[in-house]
Amino acid sequence: MIVLDMPFGVTKHAWDKKAMEADELESLLVTVNNINTNSSGTVFIVYMPDEFVGEAAKLFAKRNYTSYDKIFVYKYKQDSRGVNTWIHAVETVYVFFQDSRAHCPHSFPSPDPRRRHNLLFSPPTFPKYKDAEGQIVNETERPFTTMAYLAHIHRKPDGRALVLGAGMGGDVLDLIYAGLDVYAVDYCEVQFPHLQQRFNAILSKWSEYKRQCDEFYTTALSMAERCQIGFGELTNHHLFLQWLHERYPEHAPPPPEAKAAKESVSEPQEEVVQLCASCGSTLDEPIATCGRCGSNSHVQCSLRCPANRHPVCAVECAEDCKQCAAAVDSVPSTA
Repeated sequence: MIVLDMPFGVTKHAWDKKAMEADELESLLVTVNNINTNSSGTVFIVYMPDEFVGEAAKLFAKRNYTSYDKIFVYKYKQDSRGVNTWIHAVETVYVFFQDSRAHCPHSFPSPDPRRRHNLLFSPPTFPKYKDAEGQIVNETERPFTTMAYLAHIHRKPDGRALVLGAGMGGDVLDLIYAGLDVYAVDYCEVQFPHLQQRFNAILSKWSEYKRQCDEFYTTALSMAERCQIGFGELTNHHLFLQWLHERYPEHAPPPPEAKAAKESVSEPQEEVVQLCASCGSTLDEPIATCGRCGSNSHVQCSLRCPANRHPVCAVECAEDCKQCAAAVDSVPSTA
């Protein structure tokens, strides 16, 4: 596994004043290719500016990284930026696969498709590292949990990782927490001494640090699961507000129960027409409820899982479930 944190060219610091250019990335990829002993199956995880993705993808493809995935990381308490402007609380991480996805390791915690959404939650973990004068060394220091989660999914049996652009060590600590042997490099003369001091301090009390990491990692996974499972079960905006208020009462407004009740008495409600999840036509009785996603289909449009015989909708779930893959050929012509 290789991790690259490109300079974005958005801060005043020497290591980030200038964004990486195409010739610099190409030179780096040539060097990495020369030292990488794995001829296939390497996962290359990259933080980079969105506007550079197209050019970077071409350069990665020249080195046989022919496919990639985008992972969106929601930093849900990043609230410190001004007024009258969008807060960039979502960051994109690009995961490039050498040869193809099939040649690279994937070890998800669950086969359930709702647990494999490309949206991760990254809670703030610790205060950003400060020097002896109390000044933050790197204001763009990486938050915890993102790289730990990706490492658990894409790690190879040899358990080694190379971090290019270690910064203040957020990704490095993530990878160590995930059980990998990590090699980290950084050319910044300002950050590197602080990085060594930070590691020495953390490693001297690793058990306490790991306990804190466990709590934050569990929190991130729990939030992702609640949102991903919850969104799949919601049927309208009112239920969404109710669900949001129950789980995050300190952030979400209460659902407009009184207003909704008043409107239901004084105003006629539009009839909701249910559609078949498989064929898209109007849904009449009898219906079959998918045992995976909870959507409704005509009985004649649904399939049955060969393992436990529960019905599954003939489009998303039948294709996604490995056990049901063989049944996709029998999807009705209307689907």
